[in-house]
Amino acid sequence: PSKPQNLTILDVLANSITMSWHPPKNQNGAIAGYHVFHIHDNQTGVEIVKNSRNSVETLIHFELQNLRPYTDYRVIVKAFTTKNEGEPSDQIAQRTDVGGPSAPAIVNLTCHSQESITIRWRRPYEFYNTIDFYIIKTRLAGQDTHRDIRINASAKELETAMILQNLTTNSYYEVKVAAATFSVINPKRIVLGKFSESRIVSSA
Repeated sequence: PSKPQNLTILDVLANSITMSWHPPKNQNGAIAGYHVFHIHDNQTGVEIVKNSRNSVETLIHFELQNLRPYTDYRVIVKAFTTKNEGEPSDQIAQRTDVGGPSAPAIVNLTCHSQESITIRWRRPYEFYNTIDFYIIKTRLAGQDTHRDIRINASAKELETAMILQNLTTNSYYEVKVAAATFSVINPKRIVLGKFSESRIVSSA
């Protein structure tokens, strides 16, 4: 077969790339399916997309899964018949989106005053591109309603500390922290990481 036509990226996430293409103009037999080659760091993987029986699809959709976040991939598609593999499509290059950071580790949580507590945490050991901000969730122990505090962050800072104020005196608070990164594909989308384990402290 000749090369598949109009290989196009439709959607990009941290672990997948969705694409479409049109069948070859010159098929030289019945198309049995397609090989989708994906290359990164000189490693090549291949997925097989089988053509459903008796189908004359004018547009093929495929989601390439299990990819690494924030990684450059090159993709080529070839059609095959029962006898031959065809010519390669035009190559497309695409970087996957960022994934959520791993959980920060709270290293200090102490009473600061009657109505405030001090919290210090360590940067996530795994993140992609950068860390844009942290979300600190606090709630009175035993209650459902959280108070969320969002602070801007820098991936260069290994540890971050802040004082949580305006708390109820003589109460126990549950506190946890997560890091977040803006999507590089859609800058309005926030990719939230895992929360740290909850820690409990009293405001004396």
